Amino acid sequence: MQDRCQVKELGEKVFLFHFNDLNDKERVSNGGPWCFERTLLILQPFNSLFRLEDFKFDNVSIWVQLHGLPLDCLNDEAGNIIRRKIGEVLLVNKMVESSSLGAFLRVKVRIFINQSLQLGSKLNICEREI
Repeated sequence: MQDRCQVKELGEKVFLFHFNDLNDKERVSNGGPWCFERTLLILQPFNSLFRLEDFKFDNVSIWVQLHGLPLDCLNDEAGNIIRRKIGEVLLVNKMVESSSLGAFLRVKVRIFINQSLQLGSKLNICEREI
């Protein structure tokens, strides 16, 4: 791992991760959320023009499963409803996946860590409660 990534402490609970391989950086950036010792790691892109105080560690991207969503309702209206209820929609996995709970769609959203999560929420999309 040391050859692929170097970690430098910048401040209290703030670390800089330097990846030697762009593919590793993308995999880590897109693969989260990540935890270390039961603590959420909040990753932010590095900008050397920023001061440490300028970085905002207040949000994280997570994958949300949407069950029972009709495929013809994947439109701007559905995106706006999801955005208001859950958070900013970053990516919709167009492939419907299947589990023991039936088919579902995965949506990557940005949530703010100072707000409570609602589990098992119902949404009104396309004049249906989902």
